[in-house]
Amino acid sequence: MSAGRSFTAALLIFVLLVAGIAAFTYSTIVPTRGLRFDFYPHWVGGRTVWSGQTPYTPDVTRQIQLGMFGQELPPEADQQNFAYPAYTSIALGPIIALPASVSVSVWMALQLVGVMLSPLIWLAILGWRPKPLVLGLLILGLTFGFHYPIDAYILGQFSGTVLLAISLGVLLLSRGYEWAGGAVLALATVPPTVGGPIALGILGLYLLRGQWRGLAAFTIALAVLVGISILRIGFWIPDWVNVVRAYADYAPPVWPPNFLPLVLRVGLVLVLLGALIFTAYKTKFSVPKIQHLVLSTQYSVLLLAALFLIPQTGYYYLVLLIPVIVDTLHQTEKLPGVGRWLIRLSCLLTVLSPWVYFSLPGHNPDTQSLILPIHVGLTWVAALALAYRINPSVKTTQTAT
Repeated sequence: MSAGRSFTAALLIFVLLVAGIAAFTYSTIVPTRGLRFDFYPHWVGGRTVWSGQTPYTPDVTRQIQLGMFGQELPPEADQQNFAYPAYTSIALGPIIALPASVSVSVWMALQLVGVMLSPLIWLAILGWRPKPLVLGLLILGLTFGFHYPIDAYILGQFSGTVLLAISLGVLLLSRGYEWAGGAVLALATVPPTVGGPIALGILGLYLLRGQWRGLAAFTIALAVLVGISILRIGFWIPDWVNVVRAYADYAPPVWPPNFLPLVLRVGLVLVLLGALIFTAYKTKFSVPKIQHLVLSTQYSVLLLAALFLIPQTGYYYLVLLIPVIVDTLHQTEKLPGVGRWLIRLSCLLTVLSPWVYFSLPGHNPDTQSLILPIHVGLTWVAALALAYRINPSVKTTQTAT
């Protein structure tokens, strides 16, 4: 099948999946919950931006609260205000243009489909073609067996589309489509809190190899979005910063290392910084003649470091562990016997264990933002170590496409 036909078929499947899940969501979940979804503030604020007005006002916050809850919220509650950069409303214009219930349903469907397709994209990146049964179990397990995709879907969050943008951007970059890859990675900054640093880290890896076009495309795409938003509502950045500061007061973000004692906290941060420095060194100086690389372990290091080091407002961003889990399972293909099945068992426990965390009485669910990345990170390191021990000549840090 030609590249054009493959793209058309993939796009058609994507549209059908989104339409089907959106229709189900619209007819079942939205009538039950009304508009109490995390995307609704973006719908109200985004429409305000497109109307040429600033969304960072008490009046817009009041509209959001009335639409979601039918009343204004007390000052100490999460105000559900529009706490996003105004340029994100430009990027999501076609979805925001839909009626509220339809818009929310489509957005929720995009979160689930984004997670569903991401393992397939990483299989292509890694050049791994598992058997059909294994492939089906992998997709279903990581989409419906893992708590966080369901969490992102039910809440109408943003982590599924962030994961999809990162995955697709990496695929395009690894295939040599740097301009397209950089532009797609700009969509990972909707919102920018976690996806932005990861996108810059990925593009930084390519920049270290002298491949600058991805970063240029990323910068141009963001500049265009920001420029359009400024033309619509004026220079909005100071107002947005003030809203983010207020948001942090009544909904403070969680920094995962804070759950550790001071000595372990410092040790974890130093290990992560050392891993990032080593990753940059290996990217810069190894295999200089290869132009387009699949830096599988480097991407895993970036994702793990981001989830540990970036303060987060919710554990739904743990869906970004999915590429690391896929990479770990791919490493087990090199392992014989017991080691292979122990690593796979650990990956299975990674997927299933969050359901246990949520059911423990008196348990602080925010600790998952530390526990799960540690679990996944140690399993991934163990897989790499076993693969290297069996065959030290195997270059696990990079694979040429």
